[in-house]
Amino acid sequence: MTVTDTWLADGAVLAAVHLPDDGRAAAGVVLCPPIGQEYVTSYRTLRLLAEKLTAHGLGAIRFDYPGYGDSAVEANDDSLVTGALLAATTLRAAGCGRIAYVGLASGALIASAAAVADPDAGGLVLWDPPASGRQWLRRARSLYSMTVDNTPITASRSMTIVGADLTSSTAARLAAIEYDRSTPSRMPVLVAVRGGDAGLIPAAFRATASDEAAAEFMAVDDHESMLDTSSITSRIPGSSVESVAGWCARTLPSTTPDAVAVAAVATARFSVTDPRAADGRVEIEELIVRIGPHRLFGIETRPASATGTAPGIVLHNGSAEHRIGAARYQVGLARELAARGIRVLRIDRRGTGESGPVSAGEHNMLFTQEWLDDGDQALRYLDLPRERTGVAGMCVGAWIGLKSDPSLVRFVVAISPNDYRLAPAAPGMIAASADRGGSTQRARLTGWFKRRLPYAAMVALAMGGRAQLVEPLLRRPLEAGTDTTLVMGPLDRSIFDERGGAIAVDRLRATTGILRIVQRETGDHSLFAPEMRSAAVREVIRAAETAFAPFLRTDAPTHAVPEPIR
Repeated sequence: MTVTDTWLADGAVLAAVHLPDDGRAAAGVVLCPPIGQEYVTSYRTLRLLAEKLTAHGLGAIRFDYPGYGDSAVEANDDSLVTGALLAATTLRAAGCGRIAYVGLASGALIASAAAVADPDAGGLVLWDPPASGRQWLRRARSLYSMTVDNTPITASRSMTIVGADLTSSTAARLAAIEYDRSTPSRMPVLVAVRGGDAGLIPAAFRATASDEAAAEFMAVDDHESMLDTSSITSRIPGSSVESVAGWCARTLPSTTPDAVAVAAVATARFSVTDPRAADGRVEIEELIVRIGPHRLFGIETRPASATGTAPGIVLHNGSAEHRIGAARYQVGLARELAARGIRVLRIDRRGTGESGPVSAGEHNMLFTQEWLDDGDQALRYLDLPRERTGVAGMCVGAWIGLKSDPSLVRFVVAISPNDYRLAPAAPGMIAASADRGGSTQRARLTGWFKRRLPYAAMVALAMGGRAQLVEPLLRRPLEAGTDTTLVMGPLDRSIFDERGGAIAVDRLRATTGILRIVQRETGDHSLFAPEMRSAAVREVIRAAETAFAPFLRTDAPTHAVPEPIR
């Protein structure tokens, strides 16, 4: 199998083109991902599906819709379907004469609309589809209201769902998508639904006696472990992947055409709004990079005019998630920083996104030594002196930032920190649930005992890796002169307090580095709420402008910096 990471349409859309080893495929499959957090939890499932398709001699393409993920253009009302059609055009240019569309979850709506709009479409797979666009949007809005924010959505406000922001017009366009009952008369159609009572067949594809052609149906299993869970506990449903790939192989032609080289574009260039520039815009470029011995996948965002001495920041995502951040906030943050003259590197740590091998049922890592090593590789890639280097991360990314070598890092912004371990989990292993504060009776008794120990004894336990305490984790960077900012909502602040945060603040006042605590009275840990994301972005920009002031443009505005905790 060959995989070509590239930008489509002059850098508008990031994509991965998969072809068999000999580079030849008579047919190809456009993989339409879901919208929102389901895109994150299913990311590696679609990557494995692409690999299985190439093993059957088919081509495949994975891509970000325009205005979503790593795409370099703004979203518009037609972005979703035009993105899928652009991906199909790319496969045809690679020699795939017949194209099928596979859509997972909400991606099934988009795949269906693209297949109807493509006069030469040769197949359609609706994999765990919603009943309709309207039903999906109602469910997505309800889930956000129940789990994140129940503030009413007004007509003038963009619509936020778990893991994505939608403009009102885009949401309306999605809601209006209806499956076309006549599609099976034009092309083979597979509706792959969950087994048992959870399986839902859209009404348009329920066969009737008058139908000249009907869709094929298949029950697939274990979707709850992929879509209905967090990215930490999500699993790839291997049997479902095999079933969908097998249907595509049986349905699409297997003749072998001549190989056609895929034109790989490694750099995307575009402009972003910047009121400081003479024309109100500044040119940005994004590079696809592979770094370190494990060839970690990364995106470097920088001003097009940047030199090797421009200051740089590594952004680390949370959980076992790829490089974009909740509702792609890290993408926007990287571009805002680049407009200020700063290089930004976002990476997929091993076992996330494009980094490392992918396999069915793989276990997600969390707080592991491997991820610390990956963070070191990202810093080595920037290859900058300490005074020009910063790290910002969310959740486990915050932990990686705080554990970074302080001799290499001028500042750290830790967003939503909730784990203060010193010793990482064993290499290749996920952190044990009991180690994360599980609710077993033993864990409760242990917690009761630790809360009654003298503070000095708790510090000794934390230093030995047998307890979590704020002070030992923060002391190393602060004593080395690394300014450290913690950005917390209510839940993470309560964890901070439970683990001796107030005592730590008092005891760390005399350190060389500056400690700042930024607490929001409202906000969620995962940054699904827009206000919490905005606060995190502001603090990273604030820290960068403060630390890098000697190296940035003199006309760049600076943010007011609150008094530090000293």
